Amino acid sequence: MADFQPVVFSLDEERYGMDISYVNGIESEQQIVRVPNASRNIKGIINLRGEVIPVMNLRAKFNTPNQEPPEETELMIINLPGNKLALEVDGVEQIHHISEENMVDMPMIAQGEGVKYFDKVAKVDDKLIILINPLELLSDDERKAVEKLTEEKTDN
Repeated sequence: MADFQPVVFSLDEERYGMDISYVNGIESEQQIVRVPNASRNIKGIINLRGEVIPVMNLRAKFNTPNQEPPEETELMIINLPGNKLALEVDGVEQIHHISEENMVDMPMIAQGEGVKYFDKVAKVDDKLIILINPLELLSDDERKAVEKLTEEKTDN
């Protein structure tokens, strides 16, 4: 089996990874327009080359202790079925090549109903990286909110 290739990013002091096949691009310095009454995990929207893309606040989604992002963040644009989504991250590190023997399923104690998106754990350079399944990242309510945001903004 070929190596798994995640794009590794940081959020607070933790490292996460997502399969490169879902990543459309990395952007910085985008103006995020806040959307009133949006889900607490949806920070707002951006206009990226004429396309309206919702921005997810991963700090809120992952309930990190430090809810304030650093001064400079990056947006990782991912492709989901029917939509694109921008994930606000502290920084994108690099693309890794991880062999299957360096990956394990997420431990049972860390699995739960609200965190299906935490898929596996990988060991890279003696550090652990939590691998995220982007297809499980949005809850049903968040998916509906994202669809509504993109419909409303493209209709105008």
